[in-house]
Amino acid sequence: MRHQKIILELATQQQIEPERQRTIHSKPTRRKQTLVDRPSTQQTRIHPSRRRQRRLRRDRWHKLVILIPTVVLSLLLSKWLLSLQTQFSQASTFRSQPAPILVSPVDALSHAIINQESTNNHQSLNPHSQALGLAQIMPANIGAWSKEALGHSISVDEFLSNPTVQKQIIHYKLEQYWHDALVTSQGDEEIAVLRVASHWYSGSPDLYKSKAVQWYRGTDGKLHRYPSVAKYSNSILQKYKQNVGEVGENSKFKIQTSNL
Repeated sequence: MRHQKIILELATQQQIEPERQRTIHSKPTRRKQTLVDRPSTQQTRIHPSRRRQRRLRRDRWHKLVILIPTVVLSLLLSKWLLSLQTQFSQASTFRSQPAPILVSPVDALSHAIINQESTNNHQSLNPHSQALGLAQIMPANIGAWSKEALGHSISVDEFLSNPTVQKQIIHYKLEQYWHDALVTSQGDEEIAVLRVASHWYSGSPDLYKSKAVQWYRGTDGKLHRYPSVAKYSNSILQKYKQNVGEVGENSKFKIQTSNL
């Protein structure tokens, strides 16, 4: 019996030993498998600093998405407001400007000749010819011209001391010259201005093309050089244009030769 019991224990031990060895060898494998299959907490977890950086980048992007359209709209709105302000300022400036005063052709000629001869000095006196006043009228013409324009003759001293009388006489004579020049030029405004200037400067309306140098013997007995009639006449024409604008078809004044 004892022998059988020993044999039974050996048989049982032989059966248990492989199981124990199998269990011992399988445990490391199972642990390794568990370590491989189970994901690591450190691998899946995102570092807090990286999460914060991602959040900051996302917030910045959202701010840019909102800020860029706002800036663009603000620029467009400011540009539109600036254009409106410019238009209103131009309109107010235009309204504040006084309406231009239109002058007649004779007035424009009178301004041009006075500016050319004396620069609006009514006491101007030419040292060579003794021509007087605003438009440098010769002393010999004062009596006859004042009687035509005013109805009575005045002296040289009265003429020289009174600019209003001077302008009345100048306007009267220029109106005569202008009427005659329009008839001769058949309504050509530019030619008429040249003829009036030539008439006033040289005594002849036909010399407006003459480029010969003018000489005048003064009271001192010497010859003095003066510009040609053509140069003088063209200078008056330029000043006339400054007063009335363009001449010819674009002139402010429509010349009607049939009424002359």
